[in-house]
Amino acid sequence: MNKAELIKNIANQNKIALNEAEIMVNAVTEGIMTSLIENEKLQIKGFGSFEVTKHNNLFELVFKAGKTFNQIINKIDIIDELSNSKGFTKVEVEIIRYAFEYFRPREEEVRNTLDIELIADDIGYEFEEVDAACENLIDLRVLTSFDFGKPCTISLPKRFYKFYHS
Repeated sequence: MNKAELIKNIANQNKIALNEAEIMVNAVTEGIMTSLIENEKLQIKGFGSFEVTKHNNLFELVFKAGKTFNQIINKIDIIDELSNSKGFTKVEVEIIRYAFEYFRPREEEVRNTLDIELIADDIGYEFEEVDAACENLIDLRVLTSFDFGKPCTISLPKRFYKFYHS
């Protein structure tokens, strides 16, 4: 992803104008550069730290990933591992990705369950196909099924919570 794509993503995700997103991205990158030029270590909690070090008369930028950033990377690795090693269908992989994103902790709410109809609408597959794929993922213990008066309610199994709640 380049800077223009980053700006566009930020604008779309936050429903703001492109020029506002560009101002934000420029402010952050300029702040990082200024800090590093002044030989200060910069830490962004959860994301990581930046530091300029000197080796053999050469300056080097060192980035160390933070805890939250590492958890996100590990989550992606788990999704890729699941989708590659178990021979999941395309719709099953989309459901797994959607579930991991949906259950990501947010400050404003805690999400415990997910309606399969919502998944079908959001990922663009027919309900019947998503329902069948979810049943298979439940049988494989990748998803957990709940019966709250809604026959099609799922959640991630507790073994996946460590990616979000550690």
